[in-house]
Amino acid sequence: MNNLVEFGAHRHYILRIRIIAYSNKMEANMAAYVIVQERIDDPAMFEEYKSQVLPTFEPFNARFLVRGGAYTVLEGDWALDRTVVVEFPSREQAEAWYHSEAYQKILPLRTNASQCNLIIIDGAE
Repeated sequence: MNNLVEFGAHRHYILRIRIIAYSNKMEANMAAYVIVQERIDDPAMFEEYKSQVLPTFEPFNARFLVRGGAYTVLEGDWALDRTVVVEFPSREQAEAWYHSEAYQKILPLRTNASQCNLIIIDGAE
């Protein structure tokens, strides 16, 4: 009987390790999104940024889901008039893109051409 209890406890411990490992794997593979709200102050400079940003996504398997476009405010305030949503395979990929040499090189074009807010947010399971 004692061996059965020890085996049961051992089995529970192994199962718990597998659940934690699976959970960590799921979090690592969960999509993440870069969401930007912006108001363009210098359209010419911003066009230069737009012409260069897409190639910075390619190494990170990112894609635009929203790139400007019409919207309707149904609740609250939406202070900045342009919204961009970019999907990445994971938070790690999104953060690596933002800090990449290629993106950092063109980032001043966006920040000098616009007022903006930018976040990275995890997707739902």
